Amino acid sequence: MLDWGKLSSVEAELSFIGSDVSGISEFFRAPESPPDHLPHETHKVALHDVSPAASELSLEREGFIVADFDDGQPDYNDRSQLETIWLPHVAELLKRETGADHVFSWAFGRRFSPKLPQSRETQVSTAAVMVHTDFSPGPIGLTIDNKTVDQVIAGIVGDERPRRWKAMNVWQPTTPPPHDRPVALCDMSSLHPEDVCIAQGSSTYENGLTVKHELTWAKYGAHQRWAYFRNLQPGQAIIFNGLDMEDGPIFGLVEHAAFALPDLPADALPRESVETRNIVIWD
Repeated sequence: MLDWGKLSSVEAELSFIGSDVSGISEFFRAPESPPDHLPHETHKVALHDVSPAASELSLEREGFIVADFDDGQPDYNDRSQLETIWLPHVAELLKRETGADHVFSWAFGRRFSPKLPQSRETQVSTAAVMVHTDFSPGPIGLTIDNKTVDQVIAGIVGDERPRRWKAMNVWQPTTPPPHDRPVALCDMSSLHPEDVCIAQGSSTYENGLTVKHELTWAKYGAHQRWAYFRNLQPGQAIIFNGLDMEDGPIFGLVEHAAFALPDLPADALPRESVETRNIVIWD
């Protein structure tokens, strides 16, 4: 069991959905900045550096782990190489770390520190600062590129129902640490059902496909435990739960967001990263 009291921490600001929001909230832009048309709150939280205790983390308990990752060394600026080289290595990583039989990946791409001009190229190319997950347990949240999860799974395993599936994220830095915008992750065992708010919206990807989707915002709670990896290397990746329909009232949601590292060295490079959403399937 992870002893949070022994971990070093920094205090930094995270942006949460306002406590007066409940049920379905419409939004029409990706959560890269606190949306003007929705109430939101900024809170200072203690972010624990879990790097020294990485071997003690569990997908079943905290909801996230870090793993060594041979990514095939693609040209990260070449989307076709991300698809043909990087994604197959992601699939092998997830199979190795979860024991899954099949992996389906989508919505992959790069993210950049707001200090870099690339961060302004698309709606989803900058570090996301609003605390959220990329999935929800609602019907639209179970839709992948306008197909239902059941349709996607059937295309992989046929008509036979799989034993289990989960949605998971893989996040990899492509610049050395420390990062000016690390990813903060909420220990899912510290998240309460009343902390979660479902939101509907749409996104247009680089290939021009516009899809409706749901995600979940998080409301602030003093009971929440927050973590980050200060020394995460490009040869490593964070794997974290996105949605597990069989995992109780919070559905295995790992709320997350980028934050400004308060004690950043002057010579630190702006963050560059690559990430993807995945369906992980066990026969």
